[in-house]
Amino acid sequence: SIYYPLYYGSVGGEGSGNLWNDAFFLGALIAVVQSIYYVYNHISFDYIALGCNVFLIGGALTSLGAYPFILLYEPLKQSTLFFCISVVGLIATFGSRTGFIQTEQSPVWVRKRSLLLLAGSIGIGVISLVLSVGLDLGKFGATPLTFILLLWYREMLRKI
Repeated sequence: SIYYPLYYGSVGGEGSGNLWNDAFFLGALIAVVQSIYYVYNHISFDYIALGCNVFLIGGALTSLGAYPFILLYEPLKQSTLFFCISVVGLIATFGSRTGFIQTEQSPVWVRKRSLLLLAGSIGIGVISLVLSVGLDLGKFGATPLTFILLLWYREMLRKI
């Protein structure tokens, strides 16, 4: 799960830069191993989980000092997770038969629900940023709650 490595990083508090680096490296390693396993065994990726993997790998690259990733991760903070999910969702919406919503329905149904889910992931990312920075709920108050909200929203869209 995405939160195990990030929980490890938070153990040392706000000034725990090395723990955060280690957490992102651990998360990226798990993400890469999972991706290799999925590809090797022909398992379909859950696009939200794939977005989380992209977030962890990007976090590891940020820890290594990759400037383009620093430019993305610094201002967006933990809502970068939702940015990564939204990018994967955008690609899936227009690049796969099942879309971002990942269901076997008519192409019009899939496209409409995928666009709604994409809009929801962007909106929930904004909510996460407002809750964590604006209301000072912090990364472990806002991000898990908004992530659960995204998963709930996807399930509701699948049932409509």
